[in-house]
Amino acid sequence: MTYVTSQDIDLEIRKLWMLLKRRWQLGLAIIVVSIILSVVASIQKKPQYTANGKLLFKNSDTSNLTGIETNLDSFEALEQNANPVVTEIEVIKSIPIAQKVINELKLTDTEGKVLKPSKFIAKLDVKPLSGTDVVMISYSHSDPDLVLNVINLLMEKYIQSSHYVNRENVIVADQIINNQLPKAQAKVREQEEALQKFQEKYNVSFVDEKSKADIENLRSLEQEIQATEAELQEAEANSTELQQQISLSPQQAIAWNKLSQSPIVQKQIKDLQEAQSKLLEEKERFNDGHPRITALEEQILAIETSLGEQISQQSSTGTPQLSIKDLQVANRENLPQKLTSSLAETEVRRIGLSKKLNKLKSIQNNYQNALAEMPQLQNKYGNLKLKLESAQSRYKFLLEKAQELNLAKQQNFDKVRIIEPAQIDDSNIYAPSIMLVGLGISFGIVVAIITMTSLDVVDKFIKTPEEIRSIFKYKLIGVIPSFDKSLESLGSTNKSDFAEYNSLPEAKDQSGFLIHQPTSTRDSNHQLAILPVKDIPHSPVSKAFWMMQAKFKHYNKANSEQKMIVVSSSLRGEGKSLVSANLALTLSQLGHKVLIIDGDLYKSSQSMLWNISNSVGLSNVIEDEGILDSAITSVSDNLDVLSSGSLELGFNPLTIIDSTKMKFLLWKLVEKYNFVIIDSPPLLEVPDAISLGKLADGMILVSRLGVLDYASAQECQELLESTGQNVLGLVINGVTKNNTDAYGYGYGIGNKDAVA
Repeated sequence: MTYVTSQDIDLEIRKLWMLLKRRWQLGLAIIVVSIILSVVASIQKKPQYTANGKLLFKNSDTSNLTGIETNLDSFEALEQNANPVVTEIEVIKSIPIAQKVINELKLTDTEGKVLKPSKFIAKLDVKPLSGTDVVMISYSHSDPDLVLNVINLLMEKYIQSSHYVNRENVIVADQIINNQLPKAQAKVREQEEALQKFQEKYNVSFVDEKSKADIENLRSLEQEIQATEAELQEAEANSTELQQQISLSPQQAIAWNKLSQSPIVQKQIKDLQEAQSKLLEEKERFNDGHPRITALEEQILAIETSLGEQISQQSSTGTPQLSIKDLQVANRENLPQKLTSSLAETEVRRIGLSKKLNKLKSIQNNYQNALAEMPQLQNKYGNLKLKLESAQSRYKFLLEKAQELNLAKQQNFDKVRIIEPAQIDDSNIYAPSIMLVGLGISFGIVVAIITMTSLDVVDKFIKTPEEIRSIFKYKLIGVIPSFDKSLESLGSTNKSDFAEYNSLPEAKDQSGFLIHQPTSTRDSNHQLAILPVKDIPHSPVSKAFWMMQAKFKHYNKANSEQKMIVVSSSLRGEGKSLVSANLALTLSQLGHKVLIIDGDLYKSSQSMLWNISNSVGLSNVIEDEGILDSAITSVSDNLDVLSSGSLELGFNPLTIIDSTKMKFLLWKLVEKYNFVIIDSPPLLEVPDAISLGKLADGMILVSRLGVLDYASAQECQELLESTGQNVLGLVINGVTKNNTDAYGYGYGIGNKDAVA
């Protein structure tokens, strides 16, 4: 969880104050325009008059006097929490009533067209007075007579509509009641006849006694079913035991019992066995096909055919038949006649018991169904009685309502009346000028704040020192105010001080770069290269550079003396070259021997600042160290400058910066000078500044307000951290009274503004 500290609040307040200071002209312009427009609108606006009228809603006492409730002259809400007076307010504001008022008074809008009901209703103010049944209706317009007519006519139309609706309700209700009475009476008679028929059909008076008898019979049936099931189980057990003894199924035993009692079948079985025995004897004597063997085979076939017919006649349908072979086996094994007879009798008894059990269960089911229908009959009887009572109650209700409606036809519906006709509210007559001007001022302030904030959000450039320091967490060693490079703004009106500078002819270095242009040939936008410490030593800007030097020496002494310093910036145009030159001037004037090296081999700035030639410089010395002394130019006491020099087209400057010769040259120069200040290229444009930073003892970072954007600053910070640069301090350039607090950021802030 994050906590907001007093410092955070103070920072936000200061940011808002800086925003107002930067864009106060725009905000003031918006507010002035808004005030002018509101004043013009208030002049054209006419005074408004408001008329009020009051209606009283109350219930009639007619019903109490007659003793019959009609409810037609009273207010009732459909919902428990609803207010009937609020409902009537919505009726007053309904479109039909509004349309009647518009048509009769011929109301029009500002364009002369017929006023729309929705716009008319929007101007109406209908509200109940707290704690009463009174409703006040208000209407405002620039015509006082019109507002009186609108309120009076509106109340009149509402009362007429309410009276008409109530009268219509009585007529419609009377028609409905007269139509429903005969039907209700017929319904009563119908229900009486239905109840009577039901009593006659089911004899409902003896329903309880019939139920008791059925229950007793059901108990007896259950006992008989249990006994029958026991006998059936005994018969099935006996049948199973007999089947195991004679190896025949019950059906086969019944069939065998019938066939064993037939003399014809017994004789044919005996003849068949004799013929088969004789055939076996003859086959031992004769071959197949012999007349005697053929005769015996035909005899056997005839006996089997006759025996099969006898078996079919004796067997019942659906009962498995015994084969001739089974009969021979049974006859040969001489199955006990008594066992087969017992099995047959047991099976017959089992079948009889099974049929009896099914019959008893069917009777039991019928009794159970009858008992189950008893509650249904009782419910049906109760429903018929309820329907009769309901029909009688409805018929009685309709008779009572018919009496109430007959009385209502003779009543006056006076539930609402006017207690106060329309009157002009003198306290509410107002000229809208003051209100419109106030609204205009408020609107202007809001729009101004939104506009200034939006522009500030869209503007991605860093605008305050606080924003820079929130990104670069280095020690602040200098705050340089923004200044105009004209002589007047720098505190000097003596242009003869620069006569020698202006008298120099136009000159270019070996690469064709312009190093000086006379005043007579400059355009209006070209400005002189002014060094405040040298040219205007008593100006606030010069004091800011001296303060920067003091802080630099203090931090330098505290952290072991650093002699080789790189001055760089994130982007081009942040004033690193100007800071380098003025820092060198302050150190040299304190008696230190100082050398400025223009390490920007892409675009020389020091040659322009010091008005020296750039034909021979650093790049040339790297190739030929013997020309070092001639390449160095003395520009002031204790202060020398080594310009960047000229390069051949297509030559990569990084090969010079990263070369071994460069390292040896810098070591040699450090031995000769107290301070070597290197003006490097911007950090985010080329890698030269990173390489120079590694060669030097430390780096001073220059950041200019209004030039450096957030993305570039963040990228530069990440680059410095990732490459391990030793940043000695931060210099904020271009500070004005509109982007910082004058207290706490050095000298000169608050003077005349321009671009440094």
